[in-house]
Amino acid sequence: MPYLTKLSFVKQQTRNPSDPIQARRQKLIERLTEQKEMAQAMINKESFIRYHAVWVEDQETGEQVKKQLPRKIRKWYWQNAGVWYFQCNYGNKKLGLKNGMSTVKVGDLDKLIPTIDLLISAVEAGEMDKVLEDAYTRKIV
Repeated sequence: MPYLTKLSFVKQQTRNPSDPIQARRQKLIERLTEQKEMAQAMINKESFIRYHAVWVEDQETGEQVKKQLPRKIRKWYWQNAGVWYFQCNYGNKKLGLKNGMSTVKVGDLDKLIPTIDLLISAVEAGEMDKVLEDAYTRKIV
């Protein structure tokens, strides 16, 4: 019995054509969420460590082994003269959020988490698409 005749064949289709705008938004949202978790841990006086998987050579056997190592994450927030600031980055570029300015004056520490939430909402709403495109094409300062 011919089994292949029971199947319906078509030319190869693309799997999931990705939207570059959505990909940039998602990348920034992931980084902002990470900053939010790090800030929350700082407020709660807890340690915050992210791990990433790395293939390393085992010293005894010489085989490649997957190992979890801590990943260094730079803070996008800081305190200066009692006032907290937040700077949004995309990769190693500062994002000029409003009139080319990249730093948000947060004020008190208790406003840091809501400020990050506002930035996440702005990214989800598409308000930062032009800025993200400029950062992706390396046009910003």
